[in-house]
Amino acid sequence: MSPAARRGRAGGGQEATEVTGGTPCSADPEIARLEAAADWLQTLSSTPLEDATLESWLEWYGRDPANQKAFDGIVEVWGAMAHVPPAVRAALRSPAVGTRVAPVSSARQSRTPLWAALAASLVVACTTLVWLGLRDPTVDHGEVLASPLGVNSTSQLPDGSVVELGGRTSARLSYTAAERRVEVLDGEVYLTVAKDAGRPFVVDAGALRVTAVGTAFNVRRSGSDVVVTVGEGAVEVVRSGSAARGCEPAGGCVHLTAGRQLRYREGAKALVVRSVDPAVTTSWRNGVLKFVDEPLSAVVSSVNRYSHRPIQIRDAALGGLSFTGTVHVERIDNWLNALGSAFPLRVVEAGEEGVLLVSRK
Repeated sequence: MSPAARRGRAGGGQEATEVTGGTPCSADPEIARLEAAADWLQTLSSTPLEDATLESWLEWYGRDPANQKAFDGIVEVWGAMAHVPPAVRAALRSPAVGTRVAPVSSARQSRTPLWAALAASLVVACTTLVWLGLRDPTVDHGEVLASPLGVNSTSQLPDGSVVELGGRTSARLSYTAAERRVEVLDGEVYLTVAKDAGRPFVVDAGALRVTAVGTAFNVRRSGSDVVVTVGEGAVEVVRSGSAARGCEPAGGCVHLTAGRQLRYREGAKALVVRSVDPAVTTSWRNGVLKFVDEPLSAVVSSVNRYSHRPIQIRDAALGGLSFTGTVHVERIDNWLNALGSAFPLRVVEAGEEGVLLVSRK
């Protein structure tokens, strides 16, 4: 669907908002070009990408260097590159796309300077019609960030905070004028939070809520199990349903500082905290998974986000075994081969089922 077919509705299906007074946005050709670029970004990011849509975008993008500059500027200003489909990202890096629609096969990458001033003029000038939440970082997007199996990705959020996603990780972004919120749906994230005392940064992960102002911390979620590790600064972690006054572990609240880690498992009566080396916990950012006294079930869950063959623990007792060691994401088979020597288990190749870990009889 082309952007023209989408006009009149906001991102997320909301109706356009009429604002009285002022001059129509389209009265200024540069503003109109930015509107078209934002419409294209919305179309490419939020709908299944069909060949016809990609071809239409490529034709518009390659028609005029000013179109390229406007589109690249919108993408950069909102840190949206991580959410643009791979085919579009490839096209943006193609040396031929700037002159004519061509196969998107080049590895050359070209980036334009930020159009911060022009984007600001867009916000000021558009006093007649605003239909895209993309143009206002205080709008609740409900946008989902996601990374594929085996691939880490990084996104810059509207406030300047940065979120790094581990392999096969998903998180929902929700920003309002009063609060910045990220919900970790599954996987592992590392967040570097921009300071804003008047606008707390909240991360929901299962039964836990983590609140920070300006800090850096890691959150890993697998089902209902959650691990929070602070690298810099401090955060407050509260378990859902906590009614305790003050912040006490027994009451479901913990104040975590740098080098401290909280582990939560469903049904736990209290939040458990221990001291750790944050560099070990966050080594996944460099392609290495390091674990210290972790349940084998948690280790396998993390490894599975990088393994192209699913690994299954067939005997529940094995999942509770404690594991300390390192897994290189590019050499998972080597780790599996060594696992049978270190634990009372057998590693069984099971075709389409992947790899099974079974107790040694």
